[in-house]
Amino acid sequence: MKNGRLNGVKKSVSFLLIVTVAQLMVGCGFMVNDREEIAKTALQQKYQEEFEITDVFPYKLGQDYYRVQAYPVKDPNILFRGSIGIEDHSLSDNYVERTVCRKLQEQVDRNLDKLPGYYYLFTHAMGPQPVANDKTISVKEYSELDPNNLFRVELFFEPQDASDEAVFNALKDAFKDIPYLRGEVRFYVVNNDLMTEIQEYFSSKDDVYYEFSHKMNLVPYVELKYENGLLTMSWDEFSAAAKDLL
Repeated sequence: MKNGRLNGVKKSVSFLLIVTVAQLMVGCGFMVNDREEIAKTALQQKYQEEFEITDVFPYKLGQDYYRVQAYPVKDPNILFRGSIGIEDHSLSDNYVERTVCRKLQEQVDRNLDKLPGYYYLFTHAMGPQPVANDKTISVKEYSELDPNNLFRVELFFEPQDASDEAVFNALKDAFKDIPYLRGEVRFYVVNNDLMTEIQEYFSSKDDVYYEFSHKMNLVPYVELKYENGLLTMSWDEFSAAAKDLL
């Protein structure tokens, strides 16, 4: 008799668990869709343009906000993140920061046109960023909000037939005509397979920390620092640092 009652209790508990999990799964499905629409509306109201949500990230129990990844319809290349309050739907995001980084990236890309080989860039701002809601702000105006602001360019380079000195001379111009900000370049030398993997990664993620850090953990690089638009590293220093890369 005892075994029978215990089995009955176990069956009841199991059934309740199955029903509860099923309800949660269905509820979460609606919840994710609702959160996507709420995030999209909040972004549209803030910036007066249309956005698409690529991801709604799970949040921890007790957290009063959830995170999304999005891009503006006018430029799907600008991926950014936002946090939305669960109760009040308040919004914080790095759309302006990513827009500024995109403008800077295009400038650095033009400056590196003499780099002899294939390369790919991803630019991001380091550390806490100033609050800015004007999506039309220039790189110079944004940098003036915080003189200590630092921008980093992740530069992935697949070399062709060229001398190390030719590479160095091209890198010297990375922040040419951008004397108003502090910058640095992490210069990676990669093969074609890794180059393809990196391009695919940044085409779908606005993240240089978790997955990216793990992916690049064992890939050596040379760190180049720029002040007032000028490279602070000499040719001899670069040659010594990059001797095992190029």
